[in-house]
Amino acid sequence: AAIDEAELKEGSIVIGSISLDTAARKISLVVDADVETRVSAAFEAIYEIGDSGTAVVRCKVLKKNTLMDSEWAEIAEKSIIVGREPAEIEVDLGDGVDLSTGFFKVVLE
Repeated sequence: AAIDEAELKEGSIVIGSISLDTAARKISLVVDADVETRVSAAFEAIYEIGDSGTAVVRCKVLKKNTLMDSEWAEIAEKSIIVGREPAEIEVDLGDGVDLSTGFFKVVLE
């Protein structure tokens, strides 16, 4: 069944805050499902919801050295748990990426 835009907005994942810590080489996110009292049908259609009212979502961190680059390069990936309550998530970026320059993007899928 198709999901209309209003349902998708109601059931989307919200990134409440995001920060890049270059010294610790990690990105910190505060994420939760954008729902009031229950997980919406749209969220359930996209993600498999467990008995606890949470879903496992893939968090990818991408980088471009310049905006002229044609492709984003994936520099980190982690499975995270998203639920009704905000949760702080940390994604380790490892040692092989220059964090002092470039553009970064976080994708939840």
